[in-house]
Amino acid sequence: MRSLKINFIWSFAGNAFSALSMWLLLVLITKLDSPRTVGVFGMGQAIALPVNMFFGLKLLFVQVTDAGDKYTLGQYLSVKLISMVGSMIVTTLIGLILYDRETALVTILLGFGYSVVSLKEIYIAIMQKNERMDYASISKIIEGITTLISFGLIFYLFKNLIYSITSMAFIRIAIMLIYDIPVAKKVLEIDGIGNIIKPSCDSKNIFKLVFETLPLGFVALLGSLFTSMPRLFLDGYRGKNHVGYFVAMSSLLVASSMIVNAMSQTVSPRLAVYYQKNKKQFRILLTKLLILGLLIGTSSVVAGVLVGEYFLTLVFSKEYSSYNNVLVLLLVAGSMQILFTFMIVGLTAARIFTIQLPLFMLCVSVVVIVSFILVPRYGMHGAAISLISCYSIGFFGSTMALISKWSDPVKVDT
Repeated sequence: MRSLKINFIWSFAGNAFSALSMWLLLVLITKLDSPRTVGVFGMGQAIALPVNMFFGLKLLFVQVTDAGDKYTLGQYLSVKLISMVGSMIVTTLIGLILYDRETALVTILLGFGYSVVSLKEIYIAIMQKNERMDYASISKIIEGITTLISFGLIFYLFKNLIYSITSMAFIRIAIMLIYDIPVAKKVLEIDGIGNIIKPSCDSKNIFKLVFETLPLGFVALLGSLFTSMPRLFLDGYRGKNHVGYFVAMSSLLVASSMIVNAMSQTVSPRLAVYYQKNKKQFRILLTKLLILGLLIGTSSVVAGVLVGEYFLTLVFSKEYSSYNNVLVLLLVAGSMQILFTFMIVGLTAARIFTIQLPLFMLCVSVVVIVSFILVPRYGMHGAAISLISCYSIGFFGSTMALISKWSDPVKVDT
């Protein structure tokens, strides 16, 4: 096996460039246009992302943790292509029926871009499963740099979200064709499996894969609603300006998300193997993740209290700094999200899928109820508190679910 340290460094670098480019993109919008435009962009994300997450079925993690090769690459690809079509149809209908022309077009184009990213994940998963985090990270670095440049240049020239988002989608398609597919084939050829990746026509196993991962699709949908629902309530009660402020400040969680995503992607294959062969090592590795997550979350909250107001002024503008107390609440929510995310990584690596659906349903219910009660009266503060409540329930619930499995006898390597 490749060193976890080396894999983590590469994975962190890839996620850092990807997350940082998206954050800079949002900063660029705040600098060049109004909070309302940021709000339109945020609303497009709030609608398109949950739909895409549902149809994505969390195939990336399922494929990476499929240590026994239960399904072929062709079957994963077939499911992904079918899901892309479904995602675009639903996103288009929601955008056209429920929103104004600008928001609808932004939503549809973001949905198309997310679908391209979802398709790319088939090839990224091949690299990650073979612990070639360097190849996967290079793809993300190239994508992050090129999409930021294309979006930034077009938005600077035309001040048009639609043109800018369209350019991002086509950049992603180009990277998939020029880099992702050839490199994935190279990895498979080195591994002795072959270098041809084609969709499968095995309808029996395709439907079986869909049925097995459908609960994860609902989980992904519900998980994306955690952040979407507060935005939807803010839009309904306070307008897109408040959504813009909230989205911009939420983007400052990017630093912790970079580390968390890198750690999750790095350890997922190893956790899956440990769970099958040595549950003691599985527990040790997951516990280390949680301790690191706690340190990351605590540090971010302290930083928010000490320098948050100054940072908001520096990065966005003075008007954003007046909402520093909202930022601190969001950082607390981010801390709980880190712990929740690591527990979900553990559940997925252990192939514990079915419990995730009722758990995420509970979390969505909490965020909706708290948002409904607090957002009309407290605005962004209420939205942030709804996230804290949601992630706290999720963390404690997932912890109890995994602990119940730890009572099984430990299987030790011989």
